[in-house]
Amino acid sequence: MPPRRQHLSGGRLRKTAGNKFKCPGCPHTFDSHTEVNNHVKEIHKTTLLGLTYQQDSKRAENLLFKVDSHKEDSCREIDRLINELSRAEENLTQTILNEKVLAEKEKVTATIEK
Repeated sequence: MPPRRQHLSGGRLRKTAGNKFKCPGCPHTFDSHTEVNNHVKEIHKTTLLGLTYQQDSKRAENLLFKVDSHKEDSCREIDRLINELSRAEENLTQTILNEKVLAEKEKVTATIEK
């Protein structure tokens, strides 16, 4: 969790044994109060930009995925056809493999009988 900016006023910063300022909420230590302030400002700036980017991307995603109902029905029909074709292809492949296995068994049986 990023440190809160309101906690950076004066006496609220803790000093470590080496007389350095400890950033609240993270393990970093700094030589001056200004460095801690800059560090916290950078964290808040990136957090705010990240939140803005996330909201914008969700908004764009919502706009892109609004689909008319007739288009949605067409997409479902296409998905159904693709699934049927995939199943038919799997069945055909399985049938071909079974026929090849039977042919090999017959060859082996014929070879053994000779």
